Amino acid sequence: MAAIALTSSMLLLGCQGGGTAGSESSQSQTTGPSKVNAAVSKENPCTLLTPEQVVEAVGLKPVIREIVDEVTCSYEFSEIAEKEPAAAQESGSSGDKSDEGEAEAMAKAFTVGATGGVPKFSYTIHWEDGPTAVMATRMASKLMGSEMENAFTKLDGIGDETWLGPLASTLIVLKGDVAVEFDLRLLPEGKERGTRLAQAVASRL
Repeated sequence: MAAIALTSSMLLLGCQGGGTAGSESSQSQTTGPSKVNAAVSKENPCTLLTPEQVVEAVGLKPVIREIVDEVTCSYEFSEIAEKEPAAAQESGSSGDKSDEGEAEAMAKAFTVGATGGVPKFSYTIHWEDGPTAVMATRMASKLMGSEMENAFTKLDGIGDETWLGPLASTLIVLKGDVAVEFDLRLLPEGKERGTRLAQAVASRL
């Protein structure tokens, strides 16, 4: 329990340390319908995923899609789903929560509640230095102490390489020279939802 409490505190501190420029961006808006096969543009990071793909992966309808900077996009949702979407059942998750799943649920309940109770996630695109970004993300966990050592789990069959971080707080997917890093600290059920988001991203790269 002490380890879970410590991890929850680190997640909260990380979330509170985010920049304010994104929340003040004039580009924050509720997005309208778009086609799943819409073109991806390096000028707009939010074109990497369509709103339809996000709804299918997360099971919630986004109320805000925000361009945080030239390589980062964030999504915000109005409420937490009462039950997991049908797509989750296809992911092969069992009905019984594992200790890891319970730890994630506790940590994120604390973190989301302390930051306003609104679920959200963001992703950052590394267009040219993908392999380096993957290595840096995985190495960062080792700097947090032995408790977090080997905390990344490899997800097979998604892109060239995909890793899920401790308590499903982060996820990074590599395909070719491009890597996409997800911040899932404020997204409950991060393992299932993050896996589906990664699959959607890999299909777009």
